[in-house]
Formats: sequence, structure tokens, C-alpha cells
Amino acid sequence: MALNRGGDAGRAGQGLGRDACGPRLTALVDAARRLDAHGEGLLREFAAALARRGAGGGDDGEAALHRVAAEDVEPVLALLRDFAAEAAELASSAHQAAAAAAAEASAVAEAGSGTGEEGSAAGALWAAMGVADVLEQDAQLKAELVASLTHETVSEEVAAAQMLLAAKPWLDHELPCSSTS
Repeated sequence: MALNRGGDAGRAGQGLGRDACGPRLTALVDAARRLDAHGEGLLREFAAALARRGAGGGDDGEAALHRVAAEDVEPVLALLRDFAAEAAELASSAHQAAAAAAAEASAVAEAGSGTGEEGSAAGALWAAMGVADVLEQDAQLKAELVASLTHETVSEEVAAAQMLLAAKPWLDHELPCSSTS
């Protein structure tokens, strides 16, 4: 799904290629993709910690279960919460970039130079708004996934979270601002 929503940029033939994004938006999208890979690794760690918990405590019984919870499960849960917070920070940065692009587009429109800068500024604005929207949706998904994970989580729930994160429902859309697109 391309983010070109028409408007002035589309009518003027100004596509939303990487040039409309600039280095800041490109870096944000790339960081979100790297964060996804990190999250997938954390979910694998969480699944392994749950497997150790499920293996039982042996002779120690309940004490061993508490030790696994404190030493294995809780640290990974904390890292997953940090992961979700980092996704929210990326979304916030993208919204700030969109606000800056809106201010620039407004200033260019007010100047009215007629040099075609208006279309370029509008294209940058649409790209920034599209990236901000995608990263916000991605952060919301990650927050929901992480909030659903607790000490009581079972392996099937982790597998479902891994599938959802691996699907990258927003980040695998055709984004104009990625060094991999």
C-alpha cells in the first residue's frame, strides 16, 4: 500500500519516494524495523524462560519456580516493556517530524514562490504524516502485545505474539522512507 494519498503532491506529479522523506524519517522507519527484530528475539527469550518455568522446580519445587520467575521471566518482561516504550518513542518522534513538515509546508505555501517547492513540501508532509501514522499503529500493537504478557502467560500465547510481531502488519507496507524499500 503506497502512502501517496493524492492531494497537491499527487496532482503535481510529486510521488512520495524516498526523496520526500529525508534522513530523519528514513532513520525512524529503519529504527522501527530494527526494533522489530529485537522484539522477536525478546519473545524467543520469553518463550525459553516460560519453558524453564514449565519444566518445574525439581527437588526445590515452589522455590525453584519463584527463582525462575525472578531470574528469568521478570527480566525478559521488563525488556519487553522497554521494547514497547521504545516503539512509542519512535512514533512520538515521527509525529514531531510530521509537525515540522507541516510547519515547513505552511511556510512554503505562504511564501508562494511558484517554483514548485509547494508540491515538494506537500509531498514531504504526506510522507511524514504517513510514517507517523504507521509507526503509531505499530507502537499500539506492540504495547497491546506486551501488556498481554505476564508471569501467567502460556507458550501458545507467546507463539501468537511472535506470529503477530513477525507479520509486521504496518511496517511491511510500502513505506516511502526506508533504506530497504
